[in-house]
Amino acid sequence: MSTVYRKTSKGVAEVETRSHRLPPRMRSVLIMVDGRRGRNDLAQMLGAQTDESLQSLQDQGFIEVLPGSAPASTSASVPVPAAPAATTPTATPAPAAGRAPRGRAAAAPPPRRPAAG
Repeated sequence: MSTVYRKTSKGVAEVETRSHRLPPRMRSVLIMVDGRRGRNDLAQMLGAQTDESLQSLQDQGFIEVLPGSAPASTSASVPVPAAPAATTPTATPAPAAGRAPRGRAAAAPPPRRPAAG
C-alpha cells in the first residue's frame, strides 16, 4: 500500500486563496493531493521530484499523511498523529456554480428536438 496524503486546512486555504504564493510546481502537487491517491499514483502523474515536493509540502504544513495509509516500515519509524476530521477537510472544494473546473470543458447541453409540426 502506498502512502496517501491529504491537504490540511492550511493546504485547502492555499488552493483557494494562493496566500502563500507557492511556486507553480508545488501548487500543482498540492492540487493533486486529494486523500485518495497514493504516493505511487502521484509519482506516475507528476514525474521527477515527487517525493521532494511531497516532503516539502508536508514540512510546511500543507499536507499530511492519511492515518493508516503509510506502509508498515514507514509507519513504525515515523508515527503520524491523527488530526480531527473537522479541522482538516479531505475533499477539494467544488467549483463555483456555472463554471467548469480548470482544465475541463463544461458539459454540452442536451440536443434540441425539432418542434412537432
